[in-house]
Amino acid sequence: MLQRFNKVVIGGFLIVMVLSFVGCGGENQSTNSKTQQIETETPENQFQRTLKSIPDESTMKDFEYNVVSDASNSEQKIIDVSYTRESAADLTCIAIATGIKSDCTNVVKKIYQTGYPVSKVHIVVNMVLPSDKYGNTYVSKTFECTLSKATADKIKWDNFQSSNFADVADETWWNPGFVAAVKDEIVANHRRSK
Repeated sequence: MLQRFNKVVIGGFLIVMVLSFVGCGGENQSTNSKTQQIETETPENQFQRTLKSIPDESTMKDFEYNVVSDASNSEQKIIDVSYTRESAADLTCIAIATGIKSDCTNVVKKIYQTGYPVSKVHIVVNMVLPSDKYGNTYVSKTFECTLSKATADKIKWDNFQSSNFADVADETWWNPGFVAAVKDEIVANHRRSK
């Protein structure tokens, strides 16, 4: 009876030891599988993660992107980005335009620096317009641009000033009402300086 009891105790002890050992090995295997997962992450996954990290939550709302194949080269992708720019009520139109150019520079730079096969990036920036006399606000397209890979390759991103973004983009469009407001501000600033 005592001999049988000792066998049960020793057998139980061995089972606990084996389970403990397997548990330690399991943790190492888990760590190794995480390491392998990071090492084998696809460029597509890295690219998607980069796109999701782009929006500046303080100014860029409703950030959306769409990746489509380029009709002229199915290996290349066209990235369509759109967002609504939030701006403080006390910002001038000139400051808003500066912010839009800075946003677009950041978006394009991050997309092209991923190394993902992108042929061009197309961005649409919407703005929440001030409320009318009834308190209604409206969202309106304010800026639209396209920057090709060929143009992006010419830019030295470390030295690039976002104020030049609209000048180097392949295609740009500003809302005519917004452009008129910027011009009015420039004229008013000029008159005040005299």
